[in-house]
Amino acid sequence: MRCDPTLLQVAPPTSARRALERDDGFALITVIFIVSLLASAAFIATTAARSRLRAVEADLAVAQAQAAADTGFAITLRAMLQHASTDAPSQSAQSVTRCRINATSRVSVIVTDEAARIDLNLASPDLLRALMIGLGWSADLTQKRLDALADYVDSDDDTRPLGGEARDYSDLKRAGRPRNAPLKAVEELGQIVNFDVAAVLQVLPHVTVYSGMTGIDPASASQLLLAILDAGERGAPFDGNAAATSASNRLAPNFRSQPSGSTKTVTATGLTETGAMFVRDALVTVPPSRQPQSTQADFRILRWRQGEAPLDDVGSFGEASWPQC
Repeated sequence: MRCDPTLLQVAPPTSARRALERDDGFALITVIFIVSLLASAAFIATTAARSRLRAVEADLAVAQAQAAADTGFAITLRAMLQHASTDAPSQSAQSVTRCRINATSRVSVIVTDEAARIDLNLASPDLLRALMIGLGWSADLTQKRLDALADYVDSDDDTRPLGGEARDYSDLKRAGRPRNAPLKAVEELGQIVNFDVAAVLQVLPHVTVYSGMTGIDPASASQLLLAILDAGERGAPFDGNAAATSASNRLAPNFRSQPSGSTKTVTATGLTETGAMFVRDALVTVPPSRQPQSTQADFRILRWRQGEAPLDDVGSFGEASWPQC
């Protein structure tokens, strides 16, 4: 008689069977947990890689825009040197040039002649007074600001009637002190007593510290500044309706100066097809009557920095009218 082997198998106890089932469930949960961790790690790594890639692409776009801006400056400088060598008459106070560097880069260049502005370090009190009155400041406020400016730049510690020297700045708890030397930048006006932010912003477009002239060049000055000075000299604010076209003819002789060189602010804005922008703000001076055959780089860059986005319209990248640089 044969015995069926299967009949000899003994089923595991119920408790052991349940333990095995629990072990299998725990192993499955562990596997699922590990897979989830790996998936999360992969997702985080992929996201980080994409973020780094976007950052690199943005940096490359800005670098491309910077290269376009600097190329625009170089082209403009070459034109300035060529203009100086021809002894041509002064150009207008401001010129704007827009052109294509290549298929993916554009540049907009604004050139402003510093001779068209009033030099805060050298201008006479009468010229500065005409500017301030023309801007609409009262006679009392104008005198306060004239005295404060004079005290800030002169070498002594004698306070003018409405000005301020070091002790006055201390009494007013001002952080700065008078320079007792010429201004190095027009933005220093904001550190002078009696000049608030609104006053600085109002006067900023019309002043400089780089022209080296006691007056302005009427041939390159803006019609707006000429009209402001014309009204201010007559003791009245510029109302915006005065005929500015003949203001240069009415400019007082002591307000006029003939520039001995050419100092210009060059603001070059580079644009890319991806929307990146970089602004190069430079101040360059070119001596007059440059010899064309000269191989010397007879110019000086007085300021070289990254500028702020210009308020003027620099144009749209997609405009079809941009000529090749």
